[in-house]
Amino acid sequence: MSYAVSLRMCTAYGFIHFCISLVHNIFIVYHVQVFVSNFAISKFSFWFSEIIFLVWNSVNDSIFGWLIDKHLLSGDLTDKAVASRRARVISHCGPFLALAFTSTWFPQWLPNFPGIRFMLVLCCYDSVITLLDLMKGALLADLAVSQSDRSRLGCSASVGQALSAIGLVFHCHFNSNFFPLFSKSLLGLGHENLSCAILGMSFVLPHINNVFLLKASEVYGTYVVIRDLFFLKVVLGIFLLFSGPSNLMVMSLFLASNRVFTEGICRLLPQVISDLVDEDLVLNRRPQPVSALIFGATSLLGRPGQSFAPLVGYALLSLLTGGYKGGVSVAADTLRVACFTLAWSLVLLVGLAQLAIWSSYRLHGAYLARIKKERLTITGQKSPHSDILNLSSPVIGI
Repeated sequence: MSYAVSLRMCTAYGFIHFCISLVHNIFIVYHVQVFVSNFAISKFSFWFSEIIFLVWNSVNDSIFGWLIDKHLLSGDLTDKAVASRRARVISHCGPFLALAFTSTWFPQWLPNFPGIRFMLVLCCYDSVITLLDLMKGALLADLAVSQSDRSRLGCSASVGQALSAIGLVFHCHFNSNFFPLFSKSLLGLGHENLSCAILGMSFVLPHINNVFLLKASEVYGTYVVIRDLFFLKVVLGIFLLFSGPSNLMVMSLFLASNRVFTEGICRLLPQVISDLVDEDLVLNRRPQPVSALIFGATSLLGRPGQSFAPLVGYALLSLLTGGYKGGVSVAADTLRVACFTLAWSLVLLVGLAQLAIWSSYRLHGAYLARIKKERLTITGQKSPHSDILNLSSPVIGI
């Protein structure tokens, strides 16, 4: 299969993802731990900061996307010129990402106000990461049009993210979500090494798996691959329900597979959003694709879920465990039953809901092929452009 995007472009695109993910993985895993354990932030300050961050995190994607496209798309520009401008924005964001990341670990500024410092760290860091995420997603839509070229760029990004996550395997004793709690509770005492192994692999396997999923998307289409992953989630939930909480092999397989498949779906979403960029350009006859705006608008729907998920998770666990009342041994048994109930029921119910919603998605098959053909006609492209990113560019100096 021939590709229009060059190897140099793919390498640079993957290296951008490597640099950003290397910083972001460390921040995600440790920033709450350092403020709670080392900087002694109060409970009120923590939740107040998280609420402010929830609001800002929900709206900044669409705001930044609109502002960026309004600025970058001014004038009669080719797709190549727009992509080059987006690449420069990424290079300019590099120093700000370094500053926001570094400020997290030093309490010397605002030493008497850890709550305000926590809020500023969250909002400033998220602002830079949001800009970078929007530019990365927009570049995917601007650099390539065909499924094969977008899959090649996506594979490069996945390899870069996988390499950046390898270091976290050695620090897999805690994470920023419910995965460690569920693995320790469901696998039980005496299986700490297995739990750590599954947790460590969960950082790397999704990125490696995404390379194969993108290759499958080239052959069968992104719509079919995502639909089949939803089916697998439903099958996993049913299989876990009938196997029971005491089957260690099935439980281990479920914990690893569910995380990998769920992450795989998330990693394929930029491909879907890039197709939406193409459709918007064709239906609205735009001179240039508003890639950043569309990526930001889709994040407006998804980002609140990232903030609400921990709150809903803790509420459901408290409901099923009665607020962790009683003796230690009773609480441990109750927690295990609650985790098992949530594990199979949420995967099954959410998977069925996703299948029902995804079945109404129409941007695939012959219609998608027509959209891509019309986009190439509108933008005057015979094939996607040549090198915009290269290894000597300041884009990758993050």
